[in-house]
Amino acid sequence: MRNNLSPDIKKSAFPFSPLSMNEIPYVLDRKTCYRSEPGCDDEPSVVTPLNNAVIKDIKALEARYREVEAHRKFVSKIKGLPVGAEIKRHYLEHLTQTPISILAEAPKFNLEREISTSEKCSTVYNSLFGLWSGDFYHTKLHCMKFWCPFCGGKGKKINKRRIKLMSRKLNKGRTPKNRAEFRAAVGSWLVRQFIFTVPEKDRWRFMSWDGLKKLFGVVKRIIKDLFPGSRVEAYMHTIGNGSLSKFNPHVNVHIYLPKGSGAKLMLTPETLIAVKDRWARGLRKLGCSDVRGPSELIAGKNVDVQYLYASKTAKIMQKIRYMTRPLGPEHLTAWRQDPDGQEMMDLHVRQLKGFQFMRSWDRWAGCNYYDTEDVTKEVESVIDEPVEFVGFTFVSVINFKLEGGLLEKIGEDLYVERRKFNRNRSP
Repeated sequence: MRNNLSPDIKKSAFPFSPLSMNEIPYVLDRKTCYRSEPGCDDEPSVVTPLNNAVIKDIKALEARYREVEAHRKFVSKIKGLPVGAEIKRHYLEHLTQTPISILAEAPKFNLEREISTSEKCSTVYNSLFGLWSGDFYHTKLHCMKFWCPFCGGKGKKINKRRIKLMSRKLNKGRTPKNRAEFRAAVGSWLVRQFIFTVPEKDRWRFMSWDGLKKLFGVVKRIIKDLFPGSRVEAYMHTIGNGSLSKFNPHVNVHIYLPKGSGAKLMLTPETLIAVKDRWARGLRKLGCSDVRGPSELIAGKNVDVQYLYASKTAKIMQKIRYMTRPLGPEHLTAWRQDPDGQEMMDLHVRQLKGFQFMRSWDRWAGCNYYDTEDVTKEVESVIDEPVEFVGFTFVSVINFKLEGGLLEKIGEDLYVERRKFNRNRSP
């Protein structure tokens, strides 16, 4: 192996090399080239005269070296440092201290642009390929924004996804195939329900991501201490039933008990008092004033914690639908019309973007849920087959294939395009 560099270190060809800490073991030598690498004795060293091309390259490198030296002197003069002082430190230090051109401030969040993302909802389909069957699956792409008419509000996409999550938990991890199977799964459970509210004068303290998270934390500790080993699903609601534009944070908690376990839904007065006392102490630690529990001998207003329960299937299903209901486009409309609604819009659209409104605790801990689509997992849960995302398909193309009988509907907004020799197979 040959190169045109000499072991002589009299004149460095690359003065800023980071690998040698500003010292290069090879430099250009005008008299020789093609000298063997040190340690490579597979052939004798050969010294040949430099040709014109090599001399031209050397002159170009030397000219570049002079430019770099001049630039270094100029920088040193501006900084008030001795010549070469800025390159005598370790190259990593030099890189970490090199100023990088950045914006003076982070780009501002564009509220109206974020709201406009829902305009593209349901205009394309996700297309996936079945790895076992070779079929293609198409499912509608949703924006999953609560102000979207297709996704937010009662009975829309977000609400249905939340209900589907609960149906799987109550059906031993399997998605019910139909409404009858869902009712049968719900019918095997009892439900305890707590509603933890915040005094009106202190609600402003929790008008942020961290504020709502702290409320969740207080409730979680109460349930874990007083009802250990339970299956718990908690919901954060930021709007009450009275006004669409008024901030009213409250935590709804469902504790699920298997039927036939001998559990009693009626709680003793002592247990209810303990729940309220702990809630009052938790609120006071978070800055709320003039609140107390029923057994506390201090001044203040009693905290409001409601307790309900249900054993009938229809009642439990009603509670699940109500608790899993997200905000809807009607709330955004109300905030736009309210003179003070800008703060609510900023909170729910910007600050709470990605917030986890549904949380699972205790025996259900780890079953995290977010109001975002995982298309691959959701399709696989329906068809029991691994799939791979392959791209997007416009709605017009899907409609054309539907008219031509090339697609079969196998779920909500889910279609399968079977292989030609497999097309007549039952879904």
